[in-house]
Amino acid sequence: MKSITIRETALFNVDDNLPLLRGGQPIGSIAPTGRSFNMDNVSFEIYQCSYFININDTIIVEIDGNVNTVDSYKKSSSFELYYVSQSNLIFVDTPTAVAKNFLTALERQHPDKVRTRVYNFDFRTISQYQSNTKAIYFSVDDDLIDSKTFHGNGVHQDMEATDAIDNSNATYLMVEIDLRNRSRTVGFSKKGAIVLYNQPVDLYHLENPHLQLVYDAVLSFRN
Repeated sequence: MKSITIRETALFNVDDNLPLLRGGQPIGSIAPTGRSFNMDNVSFEIYQCSYFININDTIIVEIDGNVNTVDSYKKSSSFELYYVSQSNLIFVDTPTAVAKNFLTALERQHPDKVRTRVYNFDFRTISQYQSNTKAIYFSVDDDLIDSKTFHGNGVHQDMEATDAIDNSNATYLMVEIDLRNRSRTVGFSKKGAIVLYNQPVDLYHLENPHLQLVYDAVLSFRN
């Protein structure tokens, strides 16, 4: 399973290393690599990113010969970001939670360099594949629960699930669609992420098969 976050760019002008700080301490960075690659005549510019994640867990560490217990620590996450200038899109190859925090910090600290918005998938358009829908997550107005999840091949027959799509309450759709001449299971999140559930073993001749499928999926439903 692979998750990639997509954002539309109103501004993306990263031509040098941009550090991210919190309280004067580094928490991440983004820098151009000077490298790019083409897929179907589309250029993907590559940026190297890092972001520190706070882990709340008790571990034993040795500092200057002394053994101590700490309740939290920082872990560095390194990942790549791909910018497609002709489509005004960026693709962040890291879990959604990391991508969201990283981009929030980046935009707040460098508003003259980067401005993005969450990619809004049109679930009504995607629901044209509702006969192939495998799962739907949606919010509900209820005193006891905030959301519901339906799984199975009969999801598209459930009135509550289809109403959630029609009323813009759906937050995640898992569908089976044809990409690159093969049926693939793909998840679309209202948080602006695409999840690939199948390994693209038939596309390993491509430089970045996961990114290619995600880009194809975006184009399939782009207005």
